[in-house]
Amino acid sequence: MLQKQKKILIIGFLLILFPPLFIFASGIPTLTELFGLGEGFAYMLAYFLFFMIFAGMILVNIVIFKAFFKKKRND
Repeated sequence: MLQKQKKILIIGFLLILFPPLFIFASGIPTLTELFGLGEGFAYMLAYFLFFMIFAGMILVNIVIFKAFFKKKRND
């Protein structure tokens, strides 16, 4: 059970950390120019990256709350 929580926690942190790194490395403008797509692609990619951050935050919170309430029940 602890291994599963560790995996979920690591995935959550990666989902939180990688999208900002991609954004700050100017990945959105580069991909937009590479594919030759307009502003709509950049906005959709930004929305998708922010959704990934949000999903990562939810996963991290789930693991933290599970660990917190598990300790509360055992006391």
